[in-house]
Amino acid sequence: MKIISEVEIWKSARLTVALFGDRATDRAQRRAEERESRADIDGWVKWMRIAETILEIERVRL
Repeated sequence: MKIISEVEIWKSARLTVALFGDRATDRAQRRAEERESRADIDGWVKWMRIAETILEIERVRL
C-alpha cells in the first residue's frame, strides 16, 4: 500500500474544491468508486480521504 501524506491529501482536496466548487465532494466520491471498480485499493483510500477532507473544508467555510 502506498502511503499518501496529509499534505498531499489537503492539496488535492483544495484543488478539487477550486475546480469543482459545490460538486467537489461528489467528484471525489465518484473517483473513489472508479478506483474501487478497478480493485485499486490505494486509489480508493486516497479519494475517500480527499472526499472527507473536502467535507471538512466545507464545514469550516460555514
